[in-house]
Amino acid sequence: MAILMPALARAKEVARVVVCLSNEKQQSLSMFSYINDWNNYFARSYTAFHNFGAMSVYERLEPYGPETSAQVVTNPKGLWICPSDKPAKGYPDTYPPSGWGHAYWHVGRNRYEYISYAFHLGNSNNSYSNRYGLHNWQGPEVRRITEIGRTGRTLMFIEGSIARTHAWWNLEAVPPEGGSPGPLEPFHYNGTRINLLACDGHAVSLGPGDFGPVTGYYAEEAYTDEGVLAVYALPEFWFHIDK
Repeated sequence: MAILMPALARAKEVARVVVCLSNEKQQSLSMFSYINDWNNYFARSYTAFHNFGAMSVYERLEPYGPETSAQVVTNPKGLWICPSDKPAKGYPDTYPPSGWGHAYWHVGRNRYEYISYAFHLGNSNNSYSNRYGLHNWQGPEVRRITEIGRTGRTLMFIEGSIARTHAWWNLEAVPPEGGSPGPLEPFHYNGTRINLLACDGHAVSLGPGDFGPVTGYYAEEAYTDEGVLAVYALPEFWFHIDK
């Protein structure tokens, strides 16, 4: 029996990876339906904080997808919750200040909801001149899919961003050198693999050989809520909008 346990654990993780990739495919179908209705524009996604009173991308996509139930820990099969993500007990009903990046504010249900998949946002007012992000979270600007020259290598959603509601290439963290990578906490295979969704709708599973180093500000300062330093970073080309 002891010999079978590792093989059984691996088989279960393979199944969870497949479910996660299926979640991302469903996310792409929802986004493409939205894009079709909104003149090729991606959905906007504002911050997680309830006092902003604006909807996140997850809520905006609800009318276009199969998932309308609350994304909470008691609903581990939700479209926006990776089956390998192990949330802190009590999210999002108990919402500690240090955990803001793990949940988003659902305007319609008037509550925080847990999230595993981060949206590709721009992180500053000049993100559009610098060609990063699908939506500028500090302003109204949102991109059209027709602006993206290489949709197959441009990020839409990714699991395991240290801030679960957003993933971005930090333009301002390490001046004057330039940008630095958004650090990741992979969920799969003991924290060594991560799944992402590209803007052409294909989902892919990446391993250590596909990541870059965490450098600059993030290597020194950006810890997760659990106090563990993120060791992986997605290469810049996923964040850069190639025209």
